[in-house]
Amino acid sequence: MFKRNDLLNYLKLNNFLEGTTEQVVGFLLSKLLEYYRLDWALVGTVDQERIILHYSMNIPAELNELESTTAANNPVGLILQGNEPLIINDLKAFSPQNTETPSAFTQGTMLGYPLLDQQGNHLGVVALFGRQVSRVTTRSMDLLANYSCRISLEVDNAHLHAKLGKLKDALEKYTVTDRGTGVYKRSFLSEKLEHEFRRAQRYGRPLSCVMFAVDNYNEFIQRFGINFTNCILKEFSKLLKSWLREIDFVFRYSTSEFFLILPETSMEHSFLLAERLKYKIESHRLPVKEIAEQNESMVFSEKIKLSEEEIEVKVKMGLSSYPSNNVTTSAELINLTDTLLSQHRGTNDTYVN
Repeated sequence: MFKRNDLLNYLKLNNFLEGTTEQVVGFLLSKLLEYYRLDWALVGTVDQERIILHYSMNIPAELNELESTTAANNPVGLILQGNEPLIINDLKAFSPQNTETPSAFTQGTMLGYPLLDQQGNHLGVVALFGRQVSRVTTRSMDLLANYSCRISLEVDNAHLHAKLGKLKDALEKYTVTDRGTGVYKRSFLSEKLEHEFRRAQRYGRPLSCVMFAVDNYNEFIQRFGINFTNCILKEFSKLLKSWLREIDFVFRYSTSEFFLILPETSMEHSFLLAERLKYKIESHRLPVKEIAEQNESMVFSEKIKLSEEEIEVKVKMGLSSYPSNNVTTSAELINLTDTLLSQHRGTNDTYVN
């Protein structure tokens, strides 16, 4: 059992804590419970009018699946109303009107402290509970205040790392994604195909590439202009991705050309895919009016906005495959696919391998 003169040791130990956020917060909660002779604890952050539970120690079974709780009419929410320790020695004296409040928050004793971020804004709460009514006094609250500051720092840093992670993912996606169509940029093609090519070589698996061109792209430009033609390609790209597997990759190779990487796909299966894609692409109709409505932020002529026309996209394809085409590098696979498509631009053939 800890004595009050152990506080100095706690404070010294706090300065040397290392580990993950979960480990540090868990350690601090366990020491707080031991010091104040309470039973269970939680750490939550504020999200509008709710408190999101992130970390806990010895919580009652009824709270195991609880992810958040309302801050209104809840003793935990009261912690946010000040910047000092909150002590409720008998939670039954606090009668919440909200039926959403779990019974574990309505009995025994609660000791809480608000968590603040580095700008001094309310970040969340740390709350300690005793299952029985007890007398916790305001004496020796330094430990709770000190540990709450450390918990605030840990939680705030965890949130910051999460935000940075999302920003990093968004930046990476932005750098490799073509803004006009939502598929990958050509600049990312060599890196991705090299990865898939090495994998195919290592495990002796097939790898195919399909490159296709929108054959009536220039016609769209002449009839609708560049802005609306880009919208056509954007809608077309969405459909294309929906027709492929999750393991397949689509790249915008040039203004009107797209490149597909098809892992685990043999030459024979890529032929079948080419036929299926041709059928789906050329049988699907893109309504002009609907495309204009979906891109209302752009300026189109009244003729386009009111048009009842449905657009048919025509394509030409080139296919290559490893190991069927006897290529030795991923660059050869790209060049071969490009060459085969170029040979059939302007012809009546659908594709060539």
